[in-house]
Amino acid sequence: MVANFALSYNRKILRGAITAIEAFTYIHLYHCDHLQSELVFKSRRPKFDAVLLGACLPSLRLPVKFKGCRLPTVDTSGEIFPPPLPRVITDDVLVGRHAAEYFLHRGFNRYLYFGYKHFHWSNLRLQGFRDALSSRGKSVAEITYDDSTSWDLAAAADALTSRLVGEGGAPMAIFCANDTIAASVIESCQHAGVPVPEQAAVLGVDDDQMYTQMRRPHISSMQLQDERIGYKAMRLLLTLLERRAGVSSRRVPQILIPPHLIISRQSTDTVAADDPLVRRATSYIRDHLHEGVNIKQLMHALNTSRTTLETRFKRSIGRRPGEEMRRQRMTRACDLLASTQSSVGEIARRVGFSSAQLFSESFRRHHKMTPLAYRDAHRRVRFG
Repeated sequence: MVANFALSYNRKILRGAITAIEAFTYIHLYHCDHLQSELVFKSRRPKFDAVLLGACLPSLRLPVKFKGCRLPTVDTSGEIFPPPLPRVITDDVLVGRHAAEYFLHRGFNRYLYFGYKHFHWSNLRLQGFRDALSSRGKSVAEITYDDSTSWDLAAAADALTSRLVGEGGAPMAIFCANDTIAASVIESCQHAGVPVPEQAAVLGVDDDQMYTQMRRPHISSMQLQDERIGYKAMRLLLTLLERRAGVSSRRVPQILIPPHLIISRQSTDTVAADDPLVRRATSYIRDHLHEGVNIKQLMHALNTSRTTLETRFKRSIGRRPGEEMRRQRMTRACDLLASTQSSVGEIARRVGFSSAQLFSESFRRHHKMTPLAYRDAHRRVRFG
């Protein structure tokens, strides 16, 4: 496999590929960094029978280079269009659509896409995001940067946050092409004094824990089915190898894998309410969720009446304060179940339930499954 193994995406692709060949004891899988790819071409006596190509810099144009060699090759990068090689990739248009639906469900009216100018998959994510919003009468601003150096990204993120400073009002929904961009946006927001998520709700892609959980606030992110991509790509590569046949230039095989799910964390843990009282209330609920916050405590903290809270919540976000508390508890619980090893009892405590039994009963009513069944369903890699 030839790839940039500094990326978690490529490491997961490799794990899926390994799973695909476990039954083939005569097959040996090697990995080569993308910067050493020339070694594959320069070898007079090829050491490889086939190549699995991972994500690399578009400027290297590795899919085009490997198309010219005689080794059967399958691409998992999705960086170049039209595709010169057979490939198995994420359905990036669907990634953008899922992100739009995620923010629309939370009532946002202001949208921004932050991506890469020269990555084809980034442009497809923008296309899906824009199309889904347009169908609901919403528009999206966009920032795409030249991805030549990390300093360009930092400067672009700073330019974004300078526009947000002092704007106030309802928060902006910021969909980032990946977690690298999302982390830079959040860091720039912190330096500029822009509160996340109250003023900027940030969503990334890849669920790379090096970025999502090492930052404060933790970053919401869309999980992809990377290992499934690696598995299917290797199975396709084995088929090509067995046939020892080239791929017709008129029809290059392409398999699209849908994204998995969105893990909601603190960076999007808000609602896009125009009413400042409702915004303060939802922030208070989020910050005191582990304490088992209730309506009476919320009324006292905001110095307001139950009637006022009920009326303004319903008018602003279409649900009552109690419903918002349940929504936040279930959202936080799903995140903890999918991304941690914490016990059901510990998770129950962290989302404000007095016992694991009460939590499990509430979770089952909401999701039609037990907490452990949810954990299993959202962690299992599906290779089929």
